[in-house]
Amino acid sequence: MNHLKTPAPASKDSVLANWIQDFRTKHSLNVKAISFNECKEWSFLNGTFAHKTGRFFKIIGCKATGNVSHLNGLEQPMIDQPEIGILGFVTRKTDHGWEWLVQAKAEPGNVGGFQAAPSVQATRSNYEIVHKGQPTPLIECFTGSIPDEVSLLTDIHQSEQGDRFINKFNRNCVAIVPQDYPVPENGLCQWFSVSDIRSGLLADFIINTDARSVFFCSDWQMLCDRGTTPFSKWTNTDGFGYELFQSFTTDTPYLGIDDLHEKFNSAQESTVIDLDYIPLDELKGWDLGDETLKATHKKASFFVRSYSMHIKSREVDRWCQPLVESTTQSKMALLSTRIDGILHFFLRFSAEPGFKDNIQLGPSYVDDPNHYSIPWCKKAIEDEKSIKQIEVKQSDEGGRFMNSVVEYQIYIIDPKWIQKSTDNGVWLTLSQLHDLAKVKGYLTNETRSILSMLLAWL
Repeated sequence: MNHLKTPAPASKDSVLANWIQDFRTKHSLNVKAISFNECKEWSFLNGTFAHKTGRFFKIIGCKATGNVSHLNGLEQPMIDQPEIGILGFVTRKTDHGWEWLVQAKAEPGNVGGFQAAPSVQATRSNYEIVHKGQPTPLIECFTGSIPDEVSLLTDIHQSEQGDRFINKFNRNCVAIVPQDYPVPENGLCQWFSVSDIRSGLLADFIINTDARSVFFCSDWQMLCDRGTTPFSKWTNTDGFGYELFQSFTTDTPYLGIDDLHEKFNSAQESTVIDLDYIPLDELKGWDLGDETLKATHKKASFFVRSYSMHIKSREVDRWCQPLVESTTQSKMALLSTRIDGILHFFLRFSAEPGFKDNIQLGPSYVDDPNHYSIPWCKKAIEDEKSIKQIEVKQSDEGGRFMNSVVEYQIYIIDPKWIQKSTDNGVWLTLSQLHDLAKVKGYLTNETRSILSMLLAWL
């Protein structure tokens, strides 16, 4: 079967991408590196770097021990942010189909500054106005006394990056409002059709990781054109779109649901990762200076630095905070192949120090030194028979990370590699992955981001 007969949906002239680019042209962000002492509302307290209110988040030191070889003995700073934030899209149904209210959100660590974000993207400290700035628009759709005319359709807790956050979850939400529901008039939000949304999913640095997560966790019918169901428009083709349709509608997966849960639970139970908190200035292999907390070894792919920000479009237009700054660009790949004629995707058991339950399902291949790289996955990517179907670059978590760029790729590989994959992960259909998106703690943030790119074919 020729995968290239179904072209990738257009993204270069995306209405959504052009809208974001317009913000980047017209609005400037002033983001400047400063010393830790210059970050006036933050200070070192009991070995951590924390905000004077005790809210928002902390930078703390951690040491991992256990039976995961690449993590045992690992010492590094991590982000401790126990508050559960809200990532919420407001949607409405019109005569032409569903529309989604997208926010152009500026984050200090984003490539380009502005990216397409959920209608509401806020930590608890933000929407409780700890910063003493402007209130969060539309927060009433997701918390407190939700108006009678608003329906909260999706509300799922999902994780953030487990290699840098400690047990961090956000609510991934979708609310339905009447067509005439009042929305912010600050110029930062705009209604977009589902075709506009889909066209942005394959563009570099346009849709942020939080929006991608909510899209993937949503009811995919709400991202389809009127009169269609997920991937049904490809039923009369013989390319990649049709294979996604088959993978989404099949009832004969390679691994049954009971076997999937058993294998996943077994991987969690057999994995031991213990975290001990230690003062930042006592981290072995790290040097705490006046301006940075930086590793003295080559294994670390990030360091910590404080920044001052002046961004007029935020609830508070001036503030300072620490950011976890990346030193390298990483690559993550999702491998797929046909099993009994049906497209399946390989998810590896990803052990990360910040996961409370030790294991979640991550992309097949990650080249970051703090992640285990499965040897056969790298060989499969380099196999001349492998087809690179998707490649998109993304900034990850621009509100906490600086210059964290990931190149996401999806490959179709030869079925010969299936025999090498029995112990490190599972092969799942798109239907199974859609179901797992409704369950807390199964799919990593990176997995949801990379899978969201397939929704461009809806």
